[in-house]
Amino acid sequence: MNKQCMWVFAAVAILFIGCNQTAVYEQYEGISNEQWEMQDTLCFSVPITDTTGHYNVLLHIRNTELYPYQNLWLFTRSTAPDSTIASDTLECYLADNSGKWINSSLLSIHEMPLLYMNNIRFPKEGMYTFHIVHGMRDSILQGISHIGLSVEPISKTKYVEE
Repeated sequence: MNKQCMWVFAAVAILFIGCNQTAVYEQYEGISNEQWEMQDTLCFSVPITDTTGHYNVLLHIRNTELYPYQNLWLFTRSTAPDSTIASDTLECYLADNSGKWINSSLLSIHEMPLLYMNNIRFPKEGMYTFHIVHGMRDSILQGISHIGLSVEPISKTKYVEE
């Protein structure tokens, strides 16, 4: 590996490590061969111990140039430790009207963060499970390489107590 590649790799590694130190949870699930089948459900199990803090929950979509659409529909289901279930439908725009990717990119992979839950408190300690499936019409969706989920605390100066 030449020196220029080593410097680029080191800079990217530092950037990823430095940007995500505040997340209390961050996990990515890879999509086999960048072909997300409609029946494939991605699952994230998040242990929560702090019920007093405020959090943002984000989904992270990584796509390649092979993704054929401007947007992506996602169906989500979250299950709390007491078995309470909440479902949601989300739309994420990955490209503008001209087809240019609007998310950040590293070589041929583009990543778009999507705010899923804003300024929430987790009411109970325990394991929260998040299930995600794509809501596109394709039975096999091309060009999605990873889906991630992160839980990030919000500093007390950024929210108002309820």
